[in-house]
Amino acid sequence: LGYKRLPMRVSQMRFLESLTAARQAACQPILPATTNYHQSSHPATTTIAPNVWKMDNLDWKFQLRNTVEEALKVVHDPNQPTRPWSSMEIPSNWMMRGFDRPIYTNVKYPFPCVPPFVPEQNPTGIYRLQFDLPQTWQLETQDASYSFLFHGVESSCFIYLNGHLLGYSSDSRLPCEVDATQYLKKTENILQVVVIRWSDGSYMEDQDHWWMAGIHRSVELIQKKKQMLIRDFRVQADASGCLSIVVDAADSSPSSKIVARLYEDQQTSPDGGVEEGKLIWTSYSVLDRSSIVISDTVANPKLWSAEIPNLYTLTISLESDHRVDQVESCRVGFRTVEVDNGCIQINGERITFCGVNRHEHDPDHGKVVSLERTKQDIEICKQNNFNSIRTCHYPNDSTFYRLCDFYGIYVCDEANIETHGILPMGKLAHDWHWQNSFTSRITRMVQRDRNHASIVLWSLGNEAGRGKNLWLAREKLLDLDDSRPIMYESGGSIIEGVGRTELTDVICPMYPDVDKTLWLGTRDDEDRPLVLCEYSHAMGNSNGNLDLYWKEFWSNDRPRMQGGFIWDMIDQGLRKRDENGREYYAYGGDFGEKIHDRQFCINGIFSPDRDPHPAVQELKFLQQPVAFSLNS
Repeated sequence: LGYKRLPMRVSQMRFLESLTAARQAACQPILPATTNYHQSSHPATTTIAPNVWKMDNLDWKFQLRNTVEEALKVVHDPNQPTRPWSSMEIPSNWMMRGFDRPIYTNVKYPFPCVPPFVPEQNPTGIYRLQFDLPQTWQLETQDASYSFLFHGVESSCFIYLNGHLLGYSSDSRLPCEVDATQYLKKTENILQVVVIRWSDGSYMEDQDHWWMAGIHRSVELIQKKKQMLIRDFRVQADASGCLSIVVDAADSSPSSKIVARLYEDQQTSPDGGVEEGKLIWTSYSVLDRSSIVISDTVANPKLWSAEIPNLYTLTISLESDHRVDQVESCRVGFRTVEVDNGCIQINGERITFCGVNRHEHDPDHGKVVSLERTKQDIEICKQNNFNSIRTCHYPNDSTFYRLCDFYGIYVCDEANIETHGILPMGKLAHDWHWQNSFTSRITRMVQRDRNHASIVLWSLGNEAGRGKNLWLAREKLLDLDDSRPIMYESGGSIIEGVGRTELTDVICPMYPDVDKTLWLGTRDDEDRPLVLCEYSHAMGNSNGNLDLYWKEFWSNDRPRMQGGFIWDMIDQGLRKRDENGREYYAYGGDFGEKIHDRQFCINGIFSPDRDPHPAVQELKFLQQPVAFSLNS
């Protein structure tokens, strides 16, 4: 839920000013933005995206208060007696910086479960940043608009600029953008963000990982010049070469046109860089209405798959009088995802999901996962024959999807929804008061991520029961994008889900044994594919019968059995030192918290530092895409 949030848009929007910059931007693993704007004596570190200022490395200050009311008093009353401010790194979780404590639970909530109420004693952080606008930005409100974009804040936040409330947001894993035009000054701006640890949104985020808090993804200030009318764009490119582009504009402008161009550019490495290729297709449409559709067929495109992730660069420019007013761009993969004859097919070929569930986790930084760590995760997946990742149980940072497009990973993109600790589990899914919480978390995920070729499945969430709110959210998802199957496990039984309700296009149960997996994948009254959303819980000395699962997954006699996602990838240990200075990985209860689920977060096939456990070698062998047999 949110107050005065701007509409969600695709993550690739960067408000660029040249085709060259747009082609470079598309091939970057991190969303391009300009840094070092805050000191006029230092040149900007990039000129690709001069209208997006990344504010991460500025002089952020921080206080932690015991209640929301205390924190808001600090914001609203400048004369309020205040405590000393501490420096705070952005992005970060404040419990990883010496404030408060992390809490791990699997199912139970770490506070009394009485939705939507939360405890009065509620750790609340105040982030404060004083800044001047970049000298190259001319603050003329009639010539531009300005907005703050927070890519991730846990669990909810109020955003203030110069004492004025800009907006409120409650969703820890998706961006929040608020308009700042009315209250922004050229110099001496004060941005204050009041971040609340427990909110009504926390009831939707009970996801078997560490409960953290803070601004854990990047913060940006965006300048949208008056002539920049493009507000969003969406792209679909299928295996037949059909390319469909929809551009949403702030207004019509019959003297302007939208020009789309497709290039054979090559991204030279996962760190970015572009080797420019030839222009292979172009088309345009006059901007005579606020939504423009460009549809055409590209002859003989090279197709995208996890094995051969061919990508093109698409630029979309707003041009008038031989002038380029705005350019947006993204990487495009031509591929078709469909369910045919009971099987998920990519480009007409049945695939097997050699998958793993991945939480965003770093042993030193909590929910802040760097570019290097994200690359490491994807590379060790590829090295060990994993071809797919489920983003358990929330949308990831946008860098993850850009890298999956590049490396070639099939992604199940999961909405930020789990109500596991509520009895019954589906209580909120049936309660119309929570309808917008369900629908907005699902539709906003799709609106942000839908241009990524790597996403081949949408998930409505995890362990949230079965109810009318999820049914409505599914319908709204299909209105936005019907090009990918939907998978959702929960509902259909009193306690856990069966993965076979009307909410899912894919039978996707959790932890069926091999016999039940075989039964689900061969029963005569089903025509849906079978993909285990979780299996072989990797805790302790487990993973003992993996070969039996994979014998069935690879069988040519059972085409609907298409693999699964092992639980899970990373041991969620946090690095800590004992009284003798020796390092160890801490789990639930190691931080003095009273409510916790002990070592249940230590259930990955890799250590927190990504060292492989023994099961990885076996999985690499079992998932290898080539098999030999001797027939006498």
